[in-house]
Amino acid sequence: MYGPGYNYTATSSKTQRNFPAVTGGRGGAGGKSNKYGGSGGVGEAPRMAVEYAQYFSAVNGGDGGEGGFGADQGGLGGVGQGPRFSQKLVPTDAAVRVRIPRVSVKDFCRSYNVSATICKLLSDQGFETAGALLETDDYTLSDIGFKQGQIAELKRALGQFVAYASASTSSRK
Repeated sequence: MYGPGYNYTATSSKTQRNFPAVTGGRGGAGGKSNKYGGSGGVGEAPRMAVEYAQYFSAVNGGDGGEGGFGADQGGLGGVGQGPRFSQKLVPTDAAVRVRIPRVSVKDFCRSYNVSATICKLLSDQGFETAGALLETDDYTLSDIGFKQGQIAELKRALGQFVAYASASTSSRK
C-alpha cells in the first residue's frame, strides 16, 4: 500500500540491483535553555509520483530532530513524516494523451457538470485546458487548496472526459 506513513522497499527475485535509497529530511535539534528546551524540527517527507518508486531500493520517511536540553524540562523530539506518493488524477498513457482534444477548462466544467467553485479554483491556478489536468496529481491539488471532495469530483469528470475522448477518436479510425 502506498501513502503517508508507509515505507516501500523494492525487491526483485530475478536480479539483484543496487538501486539508490531515498530518505526524507532530518529535522533540526531543539534549542537549549536554562528552563525549557526547544522542540526538535520536523523531518520532511520525501514526495514522488508512485510510478517512480520502482527506481529506488527503499523510500524512507523523514527523521524528526532531537529535543533540546532544558534545565527544568527537555524539549519534545520532532516528528518524522512518512513518504508521500502522488498519483495522476486519471492515469493515462502517452497514446491516450495525444488523442485528447483541446478543451478549455470552462467548457470542460460545463460539459461534465463540474461545480463553478472548482472551475474557478482551476482557473485561478492557471489551468487553461482539460488536458493540463491530466498532468497534475492529487497532492498538488491538495497543496494549492483543493478539498478531497473537490479532487474526487475532478477525478470523476476527467475519467468521463478521457473515456469519451478515447471512444470518439477510436471510432474515427
